[in-house]
Amino acid sequence: MITLKLDSEFLRRIDAAVKENAYQSRTEFIRASLHEKIDPKREAEVRRELESALKEIRKGIKHRKPITDEELERTREEVFNESLKKSKKDPLYGKKILEKYFGELKEDPQA
Repeated sequence: MITLKLDSEFLRRIDAAVKENAYQSRTEFIRASLHEKIDPKREAEVRRELESALKEIRKGIKHRKPITDEELERTREEVFNESLKKSKKDPLYGKKILEKYFGELKEDPQA
């Protein structure tokens, strides 16, 4: 751990940078800044990778075929029918799915 003394004007600039760049804290911003200074090649490489990934995401969104209401309804029916088949084979299937998403289910004392 280290302690730094910074003048108030510089600290205001750090706070502005923290907010502008959506860092969680001054510490996170300062740590990232030091990494950039110590390993600028790695930082540039990461930035290029992120920019490339963002371009691919944007391209995919731009060229994605819109989903129609009919396609959405057909998908819902397929998922429902598949779940129905599984629940017939395994009576606890529905409970397992709910627990997967919501955690362990407890018995209702008023039931």
